[in-house]
Amino acid sequence: MSDYRREEAYKVRMTAAIKARERLHPEHKSNGDEQRYASANYAMSFTKGLRHDSNTGLIVDKEDFESFRRAIDEGFINAFTAQVRVASAKDRAWEAPTAGIVFELEGPDPQAVTMAPAPPLGSDELAYEMAEVYELALLRDQPLTDFAANKSNTTINESIDRLNALPYTVAGLPGRPRTTPNGVLSPQTLFRGSSPKVEVGPYLSQFMLIGNDQPGNSGVAHGYIQYGVLQINQRVPVATDQDYSNLK
Repeated sequence: MSDYRREEAYKVRMTAAIKARERLHPEHKSNGDEQRYASANYAMSFTKGLRHDSNTGLIVDKEDFESFRRAIDEGFINAFTAQVRVASAKDRAWEAPTAGIVFELEGPDPQAVTMAPAPPLGSDELAYEMAEVYELALLRDQPLTDFAANKSNTTINESIDRLNALPYTVAGLPGRPRTTPNGVLSPQTLFRGSSPKVEVGPYLSQFMLIGNDQPGNSGVAHGYIQYGVLQINQRVPVATDQDYSNLK
């Protein structure tokens, strides 16, 4: 039995390896912001961990970012520790900076999957996503049950009208399937994600589970969920009472 199992395990692994080799690798596309804003110290690129100017928010030296990019291209951890200048010697070291180029033994190769590039600065898509964030803030106190096609909530409907008037929505939200069949946002599709069928079903709230009855701790307002021997704390710290939606 042991010899049979060993041979079968070998066949399964070989079959998986052949399938992985035959899988087409997609082209990884950027949005071009790195090249467009190189002269502005790469203002639209990922610069976390590098030295930044406290007045402008930009990196101090564009060479820091370019060293970071070279280290990514080299693909070895030593390049990050020896060549990339970080904000401070006391800061945390890079967390697995070469994880994207490792060779995995499970699932597809990391380079065999990709995602759409982020919306470029100045694009209609980015303007829409910024507007969506502000509309979320304006609607944060609206009843979740009002996000339904048969409900009439003036505040929600006004947000939908504003978002539907944006050029990106008028164009049909290209590449982002967050629309109804007729190509406009509705209470049922507002703020939905981009995955297939996410517009199906009701909205769910994290406040649906706020607690349950426990020995010596009845009711739900205490914010603890007892799940067998596990106790899940649903409470969150209360932030400073600041209405950021009113900031200009």
